[in-house]
Amino acid sequence: MAESLINIEALAALSYLEIAAGRKDKIAEDIGEILLYVERIRALDLSDEPDPREVQTPSDMREDIVGNHSEVECERIVENFPSVSSDGLLEAHAALGRDL
Repeated sequence: MAESLINIEALAALSYLEIAAGRKDKIAEDIGEILLYVERIRALDLSDEPDPREVQTPSDMREDIVGNHSEVECERIVENFPSVSSDGLLEAHAALGRDL
């Protein structure tokens, strides 16, 4: 137990914390539990799991499929849009304010 107190005192000194003598045992116990938890995580076999840091490449994404729509359906869509640019592109109102 004295070794735990020395470690706690060293940690307290390194972190510039003042730890009451009555709390040192509880903190040593808590740190021990945290370290055991970290060791259990490190022991996990994640070799079959994909690397979460990998970025998806375009080949991982679905292909865009253009559906066949009748001329009437296309006209309805254009009519219901707020505005159409001179290029024939559909323009929507901003969904978010500019004050972000």
